Amino acid sequence: MKGSIPRQLGNLSQLQHLDLSGNHFEGNIPPQLGNLSQLQHLDLSDNHFEEHVPPQLGNHSQLHELYLGGYYGKLKISNGGIVPKWFWTKLPLQNVITVDISYSNLQGT
Repeated sequence: MKGSIPRQLGNLSQLQHLDLSGNHFEGNIPPQLGNLSQLQHLDLSDNHFEEHVPPQLGNHSQLHELYLGGYYGKLKISNGGIVPKWFWTKLPLQNVITVDISYSNLQGT
């Protein structure tokens, strides 16, 4: 697939598993993905995102697996650290079993 991730995916409130890895998505990760309250597995790895990781991804209390690795280009963050502060403070990491941000070329701004 190419283009942007459709914002309408955020309307699938009962979705538990979303794997969009290995595509050619570009631009923003839609903040509407934060509306997927039942999401347990999110894989956005190996795409071409060049925008900020939206803090709305921290809204998932059921999330067990999060894959953000393998970005081509640069994934920008906004707090000046290597990983956004909200990632560690807002994500319910007590439920997350796997977090993969390898090969992401993360940079602070």
